[in-house]
Order: sequence, then structure tokens, then C-alpha cells
Amino acid sequence: MSYEYMIGQLFEASLYTILFLLAGVFLTTIYLRTHNKQINWLYLAGKYRSVLFTVFYYLLVLRITCFSRIHFQGINLRLFASYEDAWFGGSSHAWQQLLLNIIMFIPLGMTLPFVHRFFRRWYGSLLTLFGGSLLIETIQFVFELGVFEADDLLNNTLGGMLGFCIVMMVLSARTKRWKPLAGYTALPVMILLISLSAFILYWSKPYGNLTYSVFHPYALSQTNVSYRHKLSKKQPMIGMYRLRTPNQKQIRMLIRTLEIKLKLQDQPLINENSIQQVRGYANGQLIINKENGSWSYARIAGDGTNQDNNWLMAKHTGEKLGLIDSAAKLQKPEDSSYAVWVWKLDGTHNGKKGTLMLSCGENGIVNFIDYDVSQYTYVRKEKAISQNRAFSKLKHGEFRASSAITAKRIVFNRAALEYQLDSKNYLQPVYIFWGKSERNEWEIVIPALP
Repeated sequence: MSYEYMIGQLFEASLYTILFLLAGVFLTTIYLRTHNKQINWLYLAGKYRSVLFTVFYYLLVLRITCFSRIHFQGINLRLFASYEDAWFGGSSHAWQQLLLNIIMFIPLGMTLPFVHRFFRRWYGSLLTLFGGSLLIETIQFVFELGVFEADDLLNNTLGGMLGFCIVMMVLSARTKRWKPLAGYTALPVMILLISLSAFILYWSKPYGNLTYSVFHPYALSQTNVSYRHKLSKKQPMIGMYRLRTPNQKQIRMLIRTLEIKLKLQDQPLINENSIQQVRGYANGQLIINKENGSWSYARIAGDGTNQDNNWLMAKHTGEKLGLIDSAAKLQKPEDSSYAVWVWKLDGTHNGKKGTLMLSCGENGIVNFIDYDVSQYTYVRKEKAISQNRAFSKLKHGEFRASSAITAKRIVFNRAALEYQLDSKNYLQPVYIFWGKSERNEWEIVIPALP
């Protein structure tokens, strides 16, 4: 969420608040005039400043969460689903969304005790905060502005109550009410201990988490699962690797090298975020992945040359550009449009993993390059579970399903041991099982480390 975006949302919420206040002033004036009462606006503003701030902030939250989205709708009532996704996925975006939903309601919880005495009782603030979150989720669902999620209700309410406890701790300490103070510290201390325990647990593990892991097994009681061939009971030794993440200097050197080799012209227009950098030139576009050093290039037509593809010329051009080494295996394309090279790790040495896709015309001018290749450092060998043990896990539902499994029978006919990147940038071994049911084809991934 960019700084400019937040300023825009703040400005619009301010406009809504001003309109709300003007309407309130108008109605208050009518009421007081009809009852022959004097109006002291400074007194009213001072008395109700907490109400005004609470209304303003809630409108801001409403604007950000509801009225700044494209139309889509969904519902997810599975509690702790966002925590499971963030924990196993290791995505910074997932953690940011989770924490944002908590932090966003903290100011509301801090202002409510100053609005009315009722909100100084924990249940008063709890009901109000839950109701405020429920209203947002309902608006999102009814008007197709987002997903109604049980976790959002939990996180919003948790954040609001955290703000409530902080304020009440301060008020209790100022008035020397020590018994209530001890009660209000319970929630912040509990959150701190849980967060610290999760942090220690995560970083004490030798490797990161995989997106295919789950807390709870998938229910397969209504599905008959079988494997067509005999499964091996041997536990293979697998080489473990870690992704080499390029630093800023290496990224700058890569960009400069590509600009020279691809003859990119003029000062580029740059669009950048934490993951990638997009650079637009007069004769092409370059996209750099800052996390693993992969990149892609697409030529912009209009320079008078054709864009016919010739994979033999692409092979020659790839070698000339220095993109191919002896470890790459060439795959002849079916449509003769692209030349594709594949790098695989040998399980014992540092190496590359990924694919290079290259297309160019008869004249050798590059049309398209997708260099999806990453560098990995060899770490050590680990003993993986056997195929038989992995399939046993599958039968017991110890995997994450991408969609609901409703088939009565699934027959798996192929299995392979592959690598997947975990949340700490290690390549972990996983078993992939391919199978078929009456209507669908299935691909299920089982982590291979014990």
C-alpha cells in the first residue's frame, strides 16, 4: 500500500467526515433552536472530540477496506485460515495483510473508552468492535467488494481490544487501581508470548515452511485412493540447496549488462516495487525479479523488423549473448517458435535451476527472452521419506488441496521427487503424485522431509 494511496484515502475519508459533521451541525442547530437553547460550539467540540475522531477514523477504515476495490465476492468461515496461509506460505504479503487487519482497529479500541462510560467496560468495547468489523465484512460481501472472512472479524476485534487494554492500563495506572490493571495486561502479554513463541519456533527450525503443509489433515473418508504401481520403500538421500538472493549492486550490474547486450535505447521509464523492477525503453521492456535475479525481455514492434521466430537462430543468439552454459539442456520446441533450455541441480554442487525461453527472427534480432533461472548454494544432504510413506500421508489427507475433492475414486499412476522453495529460501524435496478420477486430473504434493 503506497504512501500516495494512503494520502488519497485519508483525503476522501476527511471529506466524508466533514459532510457527516455538517449534517450533524445542521440537525443539532434545528433541535436547539426549536427548544430555545443557546449553542456553544466550542464546548460541544471539546465534549465530543472523541466521538468525532472515532467517526472519522471508522469512515477512513470503511473507505480503505470497502470502497477502493474491484468487484469480487467470496466467503471463508474457516477460522485461523489466514494464520495457516501466512505460516506455511511464508509470504511477506500474507503477514502484512494479517497484521494490518489487527493494527487497523487499534486506534478505534483506544478512542472508545473516551466516547462513553459504557465502552470502559470490556464487553461494551468488545461488542462494538465486533459489530464494526461485522458491518465492514457484510458490506464487502453484499456489494461484492471482497471476501467475508471469519479471520478478519477475529483480527479486527483482537486489534481493537488490544487498543482498549492499552488505554485502560494507562488509566488504571494513573488512578492506582492495581487489580484492574493486572486484568488489562492479560491480553497484551498473551499476544506477546504467542508471537515470541512462534518466532522462536520458526527460526529454530533448520528449514522454512512449505505452502503444501497443513495443520489439519484433509478429510478423504469418502474417496478411495490407490496407486497403480509398486511404491518404493527406500529413503533417498537428497541434496539441500539455498537460493542466492542478489544484492542491489548485483541487480544494477545485471541491468547494465542487459542494456548493453540487448542494445536497449534511451532513458528508461521505471516502475518498481519490493519484488520487481519494470524498465520501459524505446525498443523494448525489461522486467527484473529482485528476489532471485531472474528477468524477462520483450521487444517492442515498430522498428521495421519482423517478429518471425526461428528457434535455430534463437539457439545461436542465446550462445552469443552468453545466456547458455554447458549445464543447460536444450529442448526442441514443438511449434519451432522458441528455443528452451533447462537447468537442473545434481544434488552435490552449487548450481542453477530453471528454464530459459528465447525467441528471435531470421535476422537474429531478439523478440522475447524469459530467463527464469536462479542460482543455488549446496548446503548438505538429508534423508527423505520413501515413496510408500509419502503415499500413506496422501491417503491420510496430510496435504493441502487446491480445490475440494469430491471424487469417489482417484487412481494415481505417476510419482516424482522434485524441489520446492520454502519460506527461508531453501529448496526442499517434495513428492508429486499425479492421478485421475472420473472427471478430473489431480496433482498432489507431499513434503518429503520427515
